[in-house]
Amino acid sequence: MRTFLHQTEEIIGYLQQNPYLFRGSEKENVFEVLVSKHNLLLYQITQAHKQVELISFWDSRQSPNKKHKAK
Repeated sequence: MRTFLHQTEEIIGYLQQNPYLFRGSEKENVFEVLVSKHNLLLYQITQAHKQVELISFWDSRQSPNKKHKAK
C-alpha cells in the first residue's frame, strides 16, 4: 500500500510535467486533485511566474462549501 506522502510526491511529479492535468474548481486558476480516498489537494497556477503553488489539503468528508474558505 502506498503512503500518503508517496501519493503526494507522485502527484507533484505530474504537476511538474503538466499543471493543467487535473480538474479546475469554481475559483479561477485553482485546481484540485484527489490524493487519497479522503484527501483533496488544492493548488493554483500563477501566470506571472508560471509556478504551481500548493494551497492546502482538504478532507473531502467536510462540507464542500467550506473548501475555499480554508485558505
